Amino acid sequence: MARHPLFCLTWVGAVVFALAIPVPGAPPDELDALVQQAWATSPTIKAAHYRVEQYLARHEELEGFGDPTVYAAAGAAERTRSVPGSTGYRALTNDATEVQGGVEMALEPGAYVSLGAAERWYDNPDDEDGYFQSLVGLRVRIPLLQDRGFRQWDLDRATTLAEYHGVLAELVQELQDCRQDVEKAYLTLQQAYVLAVVAKEATQRSQKLFDDATELVKLKVVPEYQTAPALMELELRRADEVVGQRRIEAALVTLRQLVGRDVDVHTVLGPTELVTWAADTKLPAADDFPAVLDTRGSYRIIQAQLQVARTEVARAEDDLRPDVSLYLGTTWVGENESLPVSNTLINSDKHVGGEVTLVYTRPLDYRAERAVRARWQARIAELNERLTASADTVRAEMRTGELYYRHAAERLGILLKARDAAIRTLEAENERFRLGEASSRNVLDAQKDLTNINQSLTQTATELLSSRMDFEHAIGYGPAQ
Repeated sequence: MARHPLFCLTWVGAVVFALAIPVPGAPPDELDALVQQAWATSPTIKAAHYRVEQYLARHEELEGFGDPTVYAAAGAAERTRSVPGSTGYRALTNDATEVQGGVEMALEPGAYVSLGAAERWYDNPDDEDGYFQSLVGLRVRIPLLQDRGFRQWDLDRATTLAEYHGVLAELVQELQDCRQDVEKAYLTLQQAYVLAVVAKEATQRSQKLFDDATELVKLKVVPEYQTAPALMELELRRADEVVGQRRIEAALVTLRQLVGRDVDVHTVLGPTELVTWAADTKLPAADDFPAVLDTRGSYRIIQAQLQVARTEVARAEDDLRPDVSLYLGTTWVGENESLPVSNTLINSDKHVGGEVTLVYTRPLDYRAERAVRARWQARIAELNERLTASADTVRAEMRTGELYYRHAAERLGILLKARDAAIRTLEAENERFRLGEASSRNVLDAQKDLTNINQSLTQTATELLSSRMDFEHAIGYGPAQ
């Protein structure tokens, strides 16, 4: 029996498709390495690989349908009698010593063939002299309606192929989800690094203000109470640095959980690098919507389930046919008193015998078969609705990712201008404070404004990159990249 080539071709193609996709838009090369490492160590991905192997083995199991079955037996029987209620027991020819063997196989285009031979020694049968009997026979069964042309076996292969495509789609989905999780975790870590830098810069500005206020108090330029707000803000910023460190450690825990080992991230982005990464990134062009659906593992899982249901409906349709089989058989026998193999006859009147039989079998009512067909037809209707819902979900994910990306890009441009204005405002307030024309509270307000804008810039750049990652996941990381 020939193997179905799609098993090997689809498997190899899907793995190459999934593993060859680079991670676009990220300045550090280590992000791609982290994704590859996560793919190699993730227990869920390994489990998906093993599910694929199970259906590859199932395919090999079905290919054994055409393997010949060999039978051989030897023994003796004398006055053997059947035992009521006994099962699983096999006896040879009564009152004879016998050696027999045969081969049974399925042959294209749709016949079950049995070929066998036996050599018997009848010892003193009916008080007569013993003799040898040689028997060779061939029997063929040909299904004419139900299971015609090995229909049931073909349906088994079709079901296994569809189930294989289903677990393959599950593997693709696991790869896609794992990639998105690693990218998001890496982005969260870089955001934590940047927010820690923002907090540190805010602390440095507060420290400088406190030092300047202390110096101006000594010079009698400002009153002593001007140092209190600066000291309060300094302590608050130090507390923010502790929060920033906790955020970094938590992000590392999440990333290492996904990657599967205590990996060290060597690239640490600063505020400027993160904003530049976000500003330089572009939203990838998506293929036409049907092509996008074909790259989504979640959609292809339902397609595979739908194919399984259709195959089961076809099986139920075949079961609704009556079993009409043609049986053909021929035998040759030879007997001799002293030779094991001979062309003479003793008790038999002719060497060659044959048979032709047509057998018709069907239940009085096909209630069970019709119920099975109705069940799978309902399953098809369910899966068609789920397929529509899945397509709607993919379309919504694409639109949401594009919407968030567009608005984040617009906000990023506005916040860059706001940051330039905040820097100039802080410089002016620092100068006024040194001249004694403003209070430390004015400088603190300007510092807070700059810190808030830097935090907003970081958050917006992260949202822009995150929305791009969501959009890439929505289009299934298709060949357009």
